[in-house]
Amino acid sequence: MILFWNYWREGTLPRLAFEFLLYTGLRCSDACRVRYPHLKGNILSIQTQKVGTIVTVEIPEIVMKLLAITPTGKETFIVNREKEKMNSFQFSQ
Repeated sequence: MILFWNYWREGTLPRLAFEFLLYTGLRCSDACRVRYPHLKGNILSIQTQKVGTIVTVEIPEIVMKLLAITPTGKETFIVNREKEKMNSFQFSQ
């Protein structure tokens, strides 16, 4: 993880995606679907795509900081270089 953190600095999209998955425990398919309305303060709540369970997690301060300093999309947090939303297939490439 240290090598990853040293290579992908705070404010980069890969760093945000990594930390977001690490601290939320969401599947890639769900992380790619997270929209701003799912976040109330530092509480994230989303219905999972695979099972339909509602997952609610507290987002740690470090991830909130990354969300504030990383350029994200208009709709979703996890985006490609062009700031377009991604699906789980694109995310895994």
